[in-house]
Amino acid sequence: MPKYKEADINYIVRAEDFEKMYRFCRDLKERNLLFILYSTGARPSEILEMKREDVEIHDDRVIFHIITKKVRKKGMEKKFIIDKRHLVLKLPREHPYIKNLERFVSKFEEGQRLFRMTRRTMHNIISRISRDALGISLCPYNFRHSFFTRFIESGGRIEEAQYLKGARDMRSVMPYLHARKVEYDIDV
Repeated sequence: MPKYKEADINYIVRAEDFEKMYRFCRDLKERNLLFILYSTGARPSEILEMKREDVEIHDDRVIFHIITKKVRKKGMEKKFIIDKRHLVLKLPREHPYIKNLERFVSKFEEGQRLFRMTRRTMHNIISRISRDALGISLCPYNFRHSFFTRFIESGGRIEEAQYLKGARDMRSVMPYLHARKVEYDIDV
């Protein structure tokens, strides 16, 4: 994960923030970039690699196929790891966000990437939109952090968060435990 200022990455993007930002998008590409960032928790690099076939739109749900390509170095040896996760978003095809997504994805042919831009360009787009809509500068990783915080807040299991995050180690999911509301019943 890129190094961002602590204050930046700790901002949790809520539904009302997303809706404000959505209205400040300039075009269909920006709207769908923002929608996918907000609704999947995918890494920016995973979103930039998404192809048309990685988004399946059905009558009652959308399935995102999120592919992670990692290179791990052990000594002089490089190990390539490809991990594919599936995220199902239950929204009807008639929903305005899904209609826009369908319109956007239909412009691409099989095998074509949906977002032909660099990570820096993605960062600049998100930063501009968030400054215009919210008065603060956010980065793409805010959406990843926010997704997992909201997931845990809504009762999601740690194991599921680990799977969705594409994490091998449980320790990478532990920072999101702060979001779980736990009540303690102590007898004195």
